[in-house]
Amino acid sequence: MEKVPRLAAKDYTFNPTIYIPHILIFIDNPFGAAKDTYIWEPIFAMLAANRVQLIVPTRGATPAIIGKFDVNYLLGQKMVGQKQQTVIVDYRSKIDVEEAEYVKMEYEQATLF
Repeated sequence: MEKVPRLAAKDYTFNPTIYIPHILIFIDNPFGAAKDTYIWEPIFAMLAANRVQLIVPTRGATPAIIGKFDVNYLLGQKMVGQKQQTVIVDYRSKIDVEEAEYVKMEYEQATLF
């Protein structure tokens, strides 16, 4: 199995008819040593009960784990000028785009140096 970087998102609060405030947790590669789904089943159930959205960048996660997420992004790299930039190469979604709610975000790109 090819190990490619992925960013997976599981939103346990998705409901197209009402807005439910929720918690966001971003965890860097939690599936390294704990790849078996039986380990994650109770964790996913707890997240769902508490309306938590989980975002996970990972490499080498099993298809069984990846399949637990509503949206998966396959990430790649490209050179922009002299800098390497992470880009979305492909994605898979279980969410019906017609029922999804999108909110335009106002943001400003910041740099550290």
